[in-house]
Amino acid sequence: MYREITKVEILESSLNKNLVILKMPNKDEYTLFNCELYDIDKREIIFKNFSTDSYMPKFYHDRLVIQKNGKYGFINLEGKICIPLIYEQAYSFYFYNMALVQLNGKFGLIDIYGRFKIANIYDCINKESCYDGFVVEINGKWKFIDQNGNDNSPAMFDDIRPFADYKLCWIKLGDKWGILNKNGSVLIEPKYKSSTYGAPHFNKEYHTIVVGIENLWGIIDWDEKIILPIEYEEVKDLSEVFFSFKKLNRWIITNSKGLIINSYFDAVNEYNDDRCLVKRSDCYGYLDKNGTEIVPIIYQHGLSFSYEKAAVKLNDKYGFIDIDGNIIISMIYEEAKSFDYKVLKGVRAKVKVKGTFFSKWKWIEIDEHGNEL
Repeated sequence: MYREITKVEILESSLNKNLVILKMPNKDEYTLFNCELYDIDKREIIFKNFSTDSYMPKFYHDRLVIQKNGKYGFINLEGKICIPLIYEQAYSFYFYNMALVQLNGKFGLIDIYGRFKIANIYDCINKESCYDGFVVEINGKWKFIDQNGNDNSPAMFDDIRPFADYKLCWIKLGDKWGILNKNGSVLIEPKYKSSTYGAPHFNKEYHTIVVGIENLWGIIDWDEKIILPIEYEEVKDLSEVFFSFKKLNRWIITNSKGLIINSYFDAVNEYNDDRCLVKRSDCYGYLDKNGTEIVPIIYQHGLSFSYEKAAVKLNDKYGFIDIDGNIIISMIYEEAKSFDYKVLKGVRAKVKVKGTFFSKWKWIEIDEHGNEL
């Protein structure tokens, strides 16, 4: 009869309850679950006909958020409505013993009795709470408030994003980024550009940040001490720990500490399979995960690794090497593309070989051992 029976986890409670959620079959797999709350000890259903957003329902402080007839509210461990079903949205009580709710289009936080502890005046409250408070949006601007709702910064930022285990927040003003500390005070003024589409890359082990000023790039720490001079014309994120900076048409590679570990490349690609494709003096090769040259820079052309194989060109012919630089598919092809996975077909690559009388060249597919498919 039931589509699923899910044990309910009860957190932050001194009561010993044995409850399960009975999920009823739904015609539409994408709708909220239609549920019943069943008390195993009493052997009875104690609350019927509600929905839950969660696959793993949990009581926090003896309260479970539910939805019924398009409105959200809370029931207790006895299956009684303890906070009315009046909210457009509601979340569990894991925000400093408060629950995030939306009422009349505005967000606030309530206590376990349904009283607003932080007024519902905000357009948005970030569910990823900060170390000592919340990130909120009001009238299109973002600011930080503490867990009592006190304003510790003006609502002036275009974006605020918690990071570093939520002890800090990125702040954005225009296209510039800075840092807010856990008390809502500005640690770094928003004056730096990001090398990514989002907030700047931050390494929490070394506290370093890749930043830009005007059109130049470098690395600073969160005390704004310059680790790598902000004098490079371009930057790439190669991996979580390596970056490439360009100056006077030459690329260097640094680690998150800002130390230069390799240099003077004409081109540098992102890491794949712990290997980085580089170009120097019109020849291609590969660096390992430590930035050390592991495949000699001797090839006429090369592609990034895929499925631990890379297409390379030597003596005007293409073949494939493994991550250690060993030739595993002979250099016999006019052209080659990277290995890729195709549904129902497996891993394969396209290569160009001699054709027939009517077509000088043709593309074929090969498997990981070089066998034609």
